[in-house]
Amino acid sequence: MNDRLVFNFFLVKNYFIQFTGSSYYWASQGSETKPCYFVDAGFLRNIIKNKLSVSATVKNVLNNKTVNFINVSDFQYSVNAYDVLPRIILFGLKYHF
Repeated sequence: MNDRLVFNFFLVKNYFIQFTGSSYYWASQGSETKPCYFVDAGFLRNIIKNKLSVSATVKNVLNNKTVNFINVSDFQYSVNAYDVLPRIILFGLKYHF
């Protein structure tokens, strides 16, 4: 299952901040795994209206390393583990002609 929550903040005239939270968990017959939470954040500023803007985005703010899904039944026990990209900070510059 997947749940997602997004907050958008428009600060003063040319500033925009966004926070995104996601949780992932696996539920099957008789077993449920702890949810894994992810948070992303973004910032955008328009310097020149409709011409120039700068941005910064942070992915995986909580810096999760792995996601594990555990499945237990009468006949088997399995663990699916996935590696996740580490925290990434991206900077952007947009210019429109």
